[in-house]
Amino acid sequence: MQITNLQKKINDRLLFTDITFNVNPGEIVGVIGRNGIGKTTLFRTIMGLFSPDNGEVRINGQSLALHPQLKAQLFLLPDELKAWDGFKIKTIKTFYAKNYPQFNHDKFDDLLQAFNLPANVKLGTYSKGMSALFGIIIALSVGSQYLMLDEPMEGLDIIVQKKIMSALMTEVSDRQLGIIISSHRLEELAPIADYVHLIKNQTIEKTYHLESLRSETTKVQIAFKDGIIPDFIREHGDILTKQGQVFTILFMTKTAGLHKQLLECEPLFMDELPVTLTDLFNYHLKDEED
Repeated sequence: MQITNLQKKINDRLLFTDITFNVNPGEIVGVIGRNGIGKTTLFRTIMGLFSPDNGEVRINGQSLALHPQLKAQLFLLPDELKAWDGFKIKTIKTFYAKNYPQFNHDKFDDLLQAFNLPANVKLGTYSKGMSALFGIIIALSVGSQYLMLDEPMEGLDIIVQKKIMSALMTEVSDRQLGIIISSHRLEELAPIADYVHLIKNQTIEKTYHLESLRSETTKVQIAFKDGIIPDFIREHGDILTKQGQVFTILFMTKTAGLHKQLLECEPLFMDELPVTLTDLFNYHLKDEED
């Protein structure tokens, strides 16, 4: 799927512009940004629920706007399914089966059983975790090639999160699905996402290829006798935390001689730490108001 120069305004407010990225079969792509940045509107625009003011979405090289039948290859799972609370599970299944020609009845039933979700009840009787699992079941059963999941793990306990991630990884591997996930749970994206796009100022400011993250950036915990950070570190690093004489420093550019230069500053001790998505998120959005 190719998303090119996508732009959308609502009530004369520009939500995003020049959004360009690809999602290949077998990839999981994360989209992160602060609340209200327009991630949900972006998903709805990609899906075709909103008409873009500029740009286009292509699936397998064909324009989604010119070939609306391709929408069957896209599925958007919203952040909640409350609109379905008054309907029985079997009724919801029938609805999606009628609207998605590739709907897999056996997969739906098998996943429902695997997650121990009752079938002869209304969705409103499910807990929040059960409802979230049910949404994933729907997404994996419709037969679409590309899935968009809007905050799929928001407010869920660790057990449900692990079940969702396991189900997604299995399907991506077995069926070569392409998945876009919007999430505030940044550390949950790290183990599963291939790329993460950070949205700021109405566009994609930075794209991270997580496999190469450690080779591009570094984070160190370091302390100095007098508690004063040398000028070299202030110029090239970003101070994340300070506890007494101990500083945690993020370096966005990991040069070959960085370790040697840090040792030349004569620290009391120095330890390299793994760089997290939260570190990067905070670095890029630190100058914005809360």
